[in-house]
Amino acid sequence: TLIEEMEDVQTHTLMRKRLEMKDLINSRKNAIISGVAGSGKSTLLYNIGLNFSKENATIANDGKKKIPIFITAMDLINHQKDVKQVIETKTITIGLSFLELVERYEIILLVDSIDEFESDRQKKVIQQLENLSKNKGIKYILATRHENMFREHITRKDAHFCSISRFNVEQIRRFVNAFLPDEEKANDLLDALRENKLIERLPITPLTLSLISILFDETDYEIPATITDIYAKFNDLVNGRGIVSSKIEYIDINFRERILSIYGYHLMTRKDHQPLLYDEFIDFFVDKFADKSKHIKGGTFEEGLDYIVRN
Repeated sequence: TLIEEMEDVQTHTLMRKRLEMKDLINSRKNAIISGVAGSGKSTLLYNIGLNFSKENATIANDGKKKIPIFITAMDLINHQKDVKQVIETKTITIGLSFLELVERYEIILLVDSIDEFESDRQKKVIQQLENLSKNKGIKYILATRHENMFREHITRKDAHFCSISRFNVEQIRRFVNAFLPDEEKANDLLDALRENKLIERLPITPLTLSLISILFDETDYEIPATITDIYAKFNDLVNGRGIVSSKIEYIDINFRERILSIYGYHLMTRKDHQPLLYDEFIDFFVDKFADKSKHIKGGTFEEGLDYIVRN
């Protein structure tokens, strides 16, 4: 459910209004969409882009066609945080200059989070989006986990500030029934969620509900008690820990998990949490384990790292 926070014109008090996706599509205003991790922000952006694309079929030949452009944090990192460069790269096959593109088409930017950037770099991207909007008429819709940064630079007059609220009980029921076609199993999961009071205690989003449903289906109806348990048990499932048939396989799983844990922690210390290139990844771990035993059954340490990257 999309909820917009807006100011009542007469009383100047804040009020909350429910929005539909079509409201964002039809509006001339930009939009900031906030929601917790896994709440469906990226999926919403994709669907908005899909709707804009479908609209082109109904536009007359002399009308302006729409070009929705999906932009990720990695797109911005690869183009030195320059939004205009990203637009030019993603539309290069059209064969027009940036100015010709803006003149002939209606461009909509769908920006999938800049939360990982440092605050000064976030401000730089926000300023670029605002300049493109005001000077070139380019609309943008941006998804974020934290909207406070944007409130400092963008007013409600210029943009919709929307939040994706957590699932209500009816949405949970519909989601689980779609995820688990077996009606009896779906009802058992809903009963277990109520009995364990997980609906009240956990952030029930598409992500967490998907993980709970998978775990429920795989582990003979065991329900994780906390969000940490959900991630830990799902991690075990993905790593194959539940079906380990030999000591060698278990060591292999521990190796993968240890490498990825160290890598994840390292990314938290890097500027904008920027991922390592392949050679940087290999060199980082070769240096990291230089004074430790690096023997891996069936291959070298470097081959083990390469396997993780490729798989």
